[in-house]
Amino acid sequence: MKDTLHALRLYASPVFFRENGSLVGAGFYIALLALQTFSHLHDTKLWQHGHFHQPTTLATWWWLAQQMLFAGIANQYWRQVRSPLASLYPRMLAAEYRAILIVLGFGIVAMLLPMLLVGAPALNVAALEAVSLPMTLGSDIAGPRVLRSRMRWLRLALIMLVFIMFMIPSMQDRILAAPWFVALGLIVLGATLAFIELQHSPVPVDTATADAKPRQQKPARTIGHRPAAVLRVLSWQPPWTRRMPVPQSFDATAPLLSMLGIISLTVVFMLGATAFNAASHRHWPQWHDALSGAQSVPRFICMISAMGLSSWLLSRRDWPFLFVLGPFGNRAVFTRRLYRAHAFRAVQTVTITALLSTGIACASGMTPLSRLPAATAAIACAMLAAAYVPSLTVFATRAPRPGITQFLITITSTIGVQLAVVFFLETHHVPVWSWAIAAMIVPFCIAIDRLAPAALARTDWPIEPPAP
Repeated sequence: MKDTLHALRLYASPVFFRENGSLVGAGFYIALLALQTFSHLHDTKLWQHGHFHQPTTLATWWWLAQQMLFAGIANQYWRQVRSPLASLYPRMLAAEYRAILIVLGFGIVAMLLPMLLVGAPALNVAALEAVSLPMTLGSDIAGPRVLRSRMRWLRLALIMLVFIMFMIPSMQDRILAAPWFVALGLIVLGATLAFIELQHSPVPVDTATADAKPRQQKPARTIGHRPAAVLRVLSWQPPWTRRMPVPQSFDATAPLLSMLGIISLTVVFMLGATAFNAASHRHWPQWHDALSGAQSVPRFICMISAMGLSSWLLSRRDWPFLFVLGPFGNRAVFTRRLYRAHAFRAVQTVTITALLSTGIACASGMTPLSRLPAATAAIACAMLAAAYVPSLTVFATRAPRPGITQFLITITSTIGVQLAVVFFLETHHVPVWSWAIAAMIVPFCIAIDRLAPAALARTDWPIEPPAP
């Protein structure tokens, strides 16, 4: 009991909030959820024909808030039990397991309250939480990449599918309208998966045995002339992007590969949206299902593309080694190279994504052809804002917190970029002042690009060994 209380105290200490970007996002979404809950306290139209129907904004913020809250709690748990010394303290591991179950119980009850206040059925809301719970507790998607377990791609794909599916309020309404035995079954299934996901038994590595066994190297792959030529064409980069100090950027600066990735993502999402629309209406996929599914594609591809533009700010362990080993002279020159590489990546990705998204919107009849040039420029500006707003953290007097940077990346891409796409592509009349605001983003990004390198050079960079 004493060990459990000690583990529980960590969830009420600064350690829990430090470098935990999910909690920052959870606080933001919970604030929006509170406003939506207050505005629907006396709404009598939520119950229709004996079933509860959530308002769109309430369903969206509630789903995102619980996702971020459970992920933040899981992040603290995995930081504790995945420590290299955790295998030496089995009592600590058992105490942390009991502590997270207690904290998750309080979190589930806390996220249940807003829905109960607006009159939703408690058992069905708990079933929706049970669907969300095991998605956010994965050991392979939380914490530093060096300490994570191997990525389970099937699980990650299922998580993305379920997450996007239940972002749609009508899918949540299906669970809220389900019979009690279906809701109870989902609760039991979700709780069981959560218990299994949180099980952690670290095995200390026997260094003597590991050294005695030679590593078996995989045979080198041989590539024929034709595939190699195709790969060289796809991997072609403009001359000004080849001298980049950030290793992660090399694979993302090939225009053809970037375009191919975005097109592949678009096709996959359109197929999924078409199948979902057909399943909702209980008939075989038809052309109008594809057109209806295409209307959400521009928002999706712009959001996904914008989320990766500033991710390089979160991974800094290679910077000290690149700076020392590279011909940069001083830190200011190195950070200017970083932002030059960032600018090339951002402009290239923004151009490809904006052209593709507006083209899809015009082809599906969502946007008139006369608005295509202006809408493309406006969406490109919104994505540039998502690329440079997270850099505001480098101006902090202390070392910029990765949690705050991750929060700005999430907010600007999931809310800012999506709102811009809806505003400039899906509305019938766009006010003149909105185009002016989009144009003002360009000098803002230029100012950040000029001032951020010097500020980043003055901050501390963690000296850590690169990931194996």
